[in-house]
Amino acid sequence: MACSCDDWNKESETPLEYALRMVSAVDDHKYTVVPKEPTPEMLESGASVGGCSTAQARNIYLAMLWASDA
Repeated sequence: MACSCDDWNKESETPLEYALRMVSAVDDHKYTVVPKEPTPEMLESGASVGGCSTAQARNIYLAMLWASDA
């Protein structure tokens, strides 16, 4: 995805319009924006489905995020 602050034309686009365009660009590439830290509800759901503790669910979540940056 080739989006950067250099794409922002301050004369024709407000900061909000620019931010919405960037979020749309993320979606166009089949990605989504997720929290860096899972919410308690996310941990409970992951632990329930995975049959593990919420601590293990958190570790799995973070490992997946770190792997996606590689």
